[in-house]
Amino acid sequence: MLKFTVDGTPVAWSRTRVALDHSGGAPRMRFFNTQRMREWKRQLASAAALAVRKGKWKKLESEPVGLIVVVRIPMPVSWSKAKRIQNDATPCTSKPDCDNLVKVTDAFSGIVWRDDAQVTTVRVTKRWAKREEAGIDFYIEDLSKETD
Repeated sequence: MLKFTVDGTPVAWSRTRVALDHSGGAPRMRFFNTQRMREWKRQLASAAALAVRKGKWKKLESEPVGLIVVVRIPMPVSWSKAKRIQNDATPCTSKPDCDNLVKVTDAFSGIVWRDDAQVTTVRVTKRWAKREEAGIDFYIEDLSKETD
């Protein structure tokens, strides 16, 4: 099993933006993602590559992959100290959505696995956390090695 953590406020993957490019003649559509999303994806890819090297993980070429993701969302600063204490590590039912937080695992393609289509099992837990404890924990397993 490959385990690693990425510290910082998790960034959810949103729809790719579209802009019209009027330079050079006829207008063309230009597709892009926000700088914040691109930077978060790079941070995830770097953390995965470092974990692969440290853990002597061999990139999975065709094996099915199991993925467990634990997301720690920072509690709002507007919350009182009592409310922060009461809600620490409790389930977070507000935005961002779990599915948008997991979409960034595309960053692991070519590093942890060949293609993210190999991920056959996903479990996501989203919890409140102190600001300094915000981040995501990844647990990645080669399911071809499962024992019955």
